[in-house]
Amino acid sequence: MKNKILIFLLIISCVSLVVSVCALVFLLRGGSDFDRVKESISSLRGDTAYSSEETGDTGETIESEEPLIDNPIDFAAWQAENPDIYAWIVVPGTPIDYPVLQREGEELYYLRRDYKGNYYYPGCIFSQSLNKKDFSDPNTLLYGHNTFDGTFFGPLHSFEDKSFFNENETIYIYTPGHKFTYRIFAAYEYDSRHILKSFDFSNKAVFSAYINSCLHPDSDISNVREGVEITDEDKILTLSTCMPSGDENVRYLVQGVLIKDERTK
Repeated sequence: MKNKILIFLLIISCVSLVVSVCALVFLLRGGSDFDRVKESISSLRGDTAYSSEETGDTGETIESEEPLIDNPIDFAAWQAENPDIYAWIVVPGTPIDYPVLQREGEELYYLRRDYKGNYYYPGCIFSQSLNKKDFSDPNTLLYGHNTFDGTFFGPLHSFEDKSFFNENETIYIYTPGHKFTYRIFAAYEYDSRHILKSFDFSNKAVFSAYINSCLHPDSDISNVREGVEITDEDKILTLSTCMPSGDENVRYLVQGVLIKDERTK
């Protein structure tokens, strides 16, 4: 009788152990989908340190063929959250480390919405449909709010400081399959005109004149990197934000020229 009881207790213990292991596996799997979005941000922090050897100082755009480098952004996960997420921006030396969104047919959709489309006063980093999503235009514009808590494009105003400008000269843009490296060449106050609607950048003469104006900004608050040469064959990136004063007629721009286009896995 005692043996039967012991055997019964042993069977019950084994069943309990199997059930516990299965439950643990289920919980771990359930949490993985939630965690992978967070992991894409944490992994990004360790993979984007600027290296002068990596980007070079020639000003010449380099498109690497092989080998493919790792892409620290899990675009599949992010686009499952919102297909409008098409790129990611990192500005070393600042906290700028965000997804970039574009909403077809609604140019200002993300001005006051978060990356999930919910109302959110600081908005998101976004572009408009006048720019293609592959960063192949002569001038790609990205917009972001100047926030008082140092998020989004607020830290761009650090480039008003000459020492900071001299020490920080890189912008990284990630897209599915690409890592673009830009060298910052100018940062300055500008008026509030819509740049993409004000200039026909498909006209090389217009683009060349515009580049010259960027290298010689008509602003008391400006920094320009010495020795940078840009032609009408180059591609530039313009980051635009508002001023701390709240003056709606003035914007602050930070601009970089594409110096490397790397293919990613």
